[in-house]
Amino acid sequence: MERYFCKFLLIGYGVCCLESAVFAADIENYDVIDNYSLIETTNIRNYGTYDVINTNNKALTIYNYGTVGIINSSGVADIIQNVPDINALRPIHVSGSGFKVNITDVQNANLQDIKNLGATEVYISNSSIIINDFADWRNWAAALDLGDNNTLYLANPETVISGEEIKGIHGNGTRIILLDTDSLYKVTLVHDSGAYLINIYKENNVANLFDDERGDLLQDLQFTDENNPLLGAMRNAKNRQELEHIMQSSYRFNPAVLMRPVNTLNQLSLMNLIFDKNLVYGGLSGFYIGSKTTDGFGLDLSFGGKSDDFYMMATLNLSRFNYGDNLNDFDGFIYGGNIKVKKSFDDFWVHGLIGASGVKFKTDTLYYNHKIYRNPVGFSGYGALDVGYDFHMSSDVLLSPFVGGVGDYESVVDYSDTDITMRFGGNIIYSYVIDNLKYEYTAMAGVAVTGDILGKIAVGFMSELDNAGVSLNVDLLNNEYDLHYKISITGKVLF
Repeated sequence: MERYFCKFLLIGYGVCCLESAVFAADIENYDVIDNYSLIETTNIRNYGTYDVINTNNKALTIYNYGTVGIINSSGVADIIQNVPDINALRPIHVSGSGFKVNITDVQNANLQDIKNLGATEVYISNSSIIINDFADWRNWAAALDLGDNNTLYLANPETVISGEEIKGIHGNGTRIILLDTDSLYKVTLVHDSGAYLINIYKENNVANLFDDERGDLLQDLQFTDENNPLLGAMRNAKNRQELEHIMQSSYRFNPAVLMRPVNTLNQLSLMNLIFDKNLVYGGLSGFYIGSKTTDGFGLDLSFGGKSDDFYMMATLNLSRFNYGDNLNDFDGFIYGGNIKVKKSFDDFWVHGLIGASGVKFKTDTLYYNHKIYRNPVGFSGYGALDVGYDFHMSSDVLLSPFVGGVGDYESVVDYSDTDITMRFGGNIIYSYVIDNLKYEYTAMAGVAVTGDILGKIAVGFMSELDNAGVSLNVDLLNNEYDLHYKISITGKVLF
């Protein structure tokens, strides 16, 4: 008796149980198939659920778009995936010798998703794979076979060991490309003695990263000051985002940095509200400003007067400063002034201040908005409007809470910015007279909605016989950049 083998096509839409696939079969499944034993080659296009109990070391090829469970695979099943999205390859559960995944024409598949399939063999052709961490490729235990025309995209080139072998390349046309086309790294694939090696290096000549005036500026800086901290920080950047952050922290590429010490002086000036109801005097103050980044000194010349419940004071100031941090070092000269006014309604009062400053910077070359500058000139305007109330706690103690808003405008080269915010705080004065000498102790604290914290402590005395006096003042400002302090000694004469 002769035995004839035939090939048949089975299309299943319900539950189909094959006790034994004796013949070569083409099966198209949309629901559930339980195939208990394979005897001959079987091809399956699966859209539903397919469970194989025993492959009997026969060839099983599955075009999978559903769920496959190979319970006992004594042979190797070939799972073919040729749809555009690797995520369409549904979970495959295996116990036995394993299975092979054939990935063809799949674009932008994530390596980790392929590894999670658990295949013991992987063949890839005409596809592109995204590798986030090259250690995932390096430590992949599966047998790899890269056929023709594959692209490996490296998301984090710093995870590559330059000179290491790319295992599994057997076909032609495999290439490696950085996923970030604007990366600081360069990568090439070299064929050497039958092996494929990956070479990667980082561009340390930061001037070569730019093809505009920034490149020229950096080239000049490398020539004149090779050890400049800015160059060192840029060379150590791991990616473009970190490089951009470093550049924006330097005045050479972000002129807003130049205005930081100017803004500090403005904010300290905005703290000086009028609380003296006997204000008619002229005063001269010398001051020093310090912080981890800023130091400077200057003079304030003030004249004040009043009419009934209206008070006014005008101040002229001159100062020099130096600003330095791990990326910046520049000097400046500030000149300007402000006018303060206060109107009292019994114990309720309104206080206003407006001021302006010009600043001449001493800098090296800087770049902004496609232009090159050196030793630029800046301008700043600032103002405040507060309302408050005087609580006479006793004949010697005056408590004055207040709330208001402050504004600041700054410009240098083509850069300008305006900032307006609210603040609130309080001032307390303790004063008394002994032997015609008036002693006065002042403390103020405030906070802005931006998080800036303000503080002031002052000690002074005034001779009522000579109408002259002196005070020592310490102003504090804690902002996003640093903790700043201003120490001043003021002499004043009453008119």
